[in-house]
Amino acid sequence: MIGRVFDANYITKKVIREISIMRQLTQQAVCSDSVCRILDVVAPEAFDRTENNFVFIVMEYMKNDLKNVIDQLKKQEFTERQLLKILYNTLCGLHFMHSADVLHRDIKPSNILIDDNLNVKICDFGLSRSDPEPLPHIETPTSKENKFKLAQQLYFEMEGRSKKKRSLSNHVVTRSYRAPEVIVQEKEYHAPIDIWSLGCILSELITCTKQYTKSGINYSRILFKGSSCFPLSPCEKANAEGQKVPVADENDQLKVILRILGNQTEEDVCFLSDMKSVNYIEKNLQDIPKINFCKEFPLSHVDLVAMLQ
Repeated sequence: MIGRVFDANYITKKVIREISIMRQLTQQAVCSDSVCRILDVVAPEAFDRTENNFVFIVMEYMKNDLKNVIDQLKKQEFTERQLLKILYNTLCGLHFMHSADVLHRDIKPSNILIDDNLNVKICDFGLSRSDPEPLPHIETPTSKENKFKLAQQLYFEMEGRSKKKRSLSNHVVTRSYRAPEVIVQEKEYHAPIDIWSLGCILSELITCTKQYTKSGINYSRILFKGSSCFPLSPCEKANAEGQKVPVADENDQLKVILRILGNQTEEDVCFLSDMKSVNYIEKNLQDIPKINFCKEFPLSHVDLVAMLQ
């Protein structure tokens, strides 16, 4: 049940969008088994702001979600083969959604339903949006001159699109699964933000496999565990006047990501359209080396670690 549907216009639009996207995906000629189908929408005969201010969305039933499974995995024998099945099924669901030009924008363990046979269904499309046409694929340049030309081409592509007055909202995706382009508030982002979120989930699943749970080593389940996210949800402290103001935080989400991924090349940041974002990244890098993922996940198969990386 979704309550308080008519409390504000943005809530009403969000509910309508969620139902529309679920119907769009359900009505596809070949709907993916890894995406939760909408079966019905049940609403009161008459809506008002005080009573009957709700709507029921009837969906396929699944016994559990991935968050509950992860929380319980310390007590179970979880293998890499089972991990790969979960990963493959989720990727199939994302591939289907992205092929239908839909961004989920909130991929996290609690939004991946799962049954005893490790079949999954992606659910909760409350933050989903249709995906504008992605930027054209351009061959990775090798020289500095060509990198500059790539940056110019991407900039003019995005500048032309900005005139269409369509921008995607910034405050989406749960913090620990939020991609850098969302954090730096890029006006456009595409399917890779969902893939990033799934990569974060993969790191959690890796440390749930039995070789890690039986090793006696205390591995952090969440790869990028920040406590704030400037400028979307910054760390705040009271100033002399008692007003809360944003302050620098070593556990800021982007800083946590950069401490793991290390120095970013010109190619890595050439897509950024806001110089403030570029300056922020350059200010916080300070020659940080990239961690060795093989050393970070020493008990995993090398191909699995390469996939995560």
